[in-house]
Amino acid sequence: MFDEVRRFFAGILDIWFPSHCFVCGNILRQGAVLCEDCKAAMPRLPDNFCRVCGNRRRNCRCAYRVFHFEQTTAPFFNEGIARRGIYRLKFAGASELANHFADEMVRCVKRDYKGIKFDAVVSVPCRISQRCRRGYDQADLLAKRIADELDCPYKSHLLYRRPFAESQHELHKASHRFENARQSYAKIKSFYAENVLLVDDIKTTGASLDACAVALMSAGVRRVYCVTALITDIMVEKQTGKQYNETGDKNV
Repeated sequence: MFDEVRRFFAGILDIWFPSHCFVCGNILRQGAVLCEDCKAAMPRLPDNFCRVCGNRRRNCRCAYRVFHFEQTTAPFFNEGIARRGIYRLKFAGASELANHFADEMVRCVKRDYKGIKFDAVVSVPCRISQRCRRGYDQADLLAKRIADELDCPYKSHLLYRRPFAESQHELHKASHRFENARQSYAKIKSFYAENVLLVDDIKTTGASLDACAVALMSAGVRRVYCVTALITDIMVEKQTGKQYNETGDKNV
């Protein structure tokens, strides 16, 4: 009886207050956040990408930089509809999208880090000003969901981001990103663990992940593995020369 009543009122809500896809705007069933077409169109990472730098193997940058984390993985490339979805999560208040991306990230963790027991899940912290403006930290939302799905403790206060650090999003040269990241993140307290899963929304150069991995290792963590919602193929980004606004759409 209760289920029938619930379905009846859900049907009324669908008629009077329909949900819309956060990416394309199409009408959805109540409670959904993405339509099936947008889900299917998200550019998934193929098997031939480097598990460390995150680029397609032909564009691997590991010979040019040493990373302090063990591996990285992600469900999607930072392109097309996946980019638009994450940018709406980051900049347009679409916090409901966090669960969709987090669930996809969990699948990658279970596939690529099979057999690894994580002692904790940690997120890359955003600036306090950004959190106040958005009302949430998108990496924090992703990490909480992932920790819950993996039945692993979420440690939200291991890392600190200095308040006057520049935004990585505003820096375009890799050297500037790594220098800024080194000055931006620090440990808050000691934490001794074998394996920690580090979560962020987008991996571009890997500067933020690397700086956070260094901070975690200085706190007592032995190995850091990373997962992000999107990975940017740096060489493809340089070749296309694309710039994007805060909706994830290309600037003209």
